[in-house]
Amino acid sequence: MLLGLDYGEKNIGLAVADENSKMALPYKVLINNGEDFILKELKKIIIEEKISKIIVGLPLSLSGEESKKTLEIREFSAFLAKNLDIPVEMKDERLSSRLADTLSQDAKNNRDIGAAMVILESYLV
Repeated sequence: MLLGLDYGEKNIGLAVADENSKMALPYKVLINNGEDFILKELKKIIIEEKISKIIVGLPLSLSGEESKKTLEIREFSAFLAKNLDIPVEMKDERLSSRLADTLSQDAKNNRDIGAAMVILESYLV
């Protein structure tokens, strides 16, 4: 199983997908209570859901340029890669929040989860 992650200052949206699937499913939202809390929660999820890889959304501008937020996500991804025993990859997440608004009602009810679904589905195709 794969875990898609949409990192935000307040919330972290999560979605899951089978590696052979083309469709991500909503999972949950983690409150961003700091790296130690996130790491502890992700370790539990990795075991419970048998996660083999994490895909983190990388925020780029529409022109592909990096920002302060991009650097923050790169550092967060490096932290996860260093502290977890599974691969962590980054995927361009341009427009993921906007696309999330076009998803199912469950995803619309939580934009963070919807964005994680879009990130993961774009990785799968």
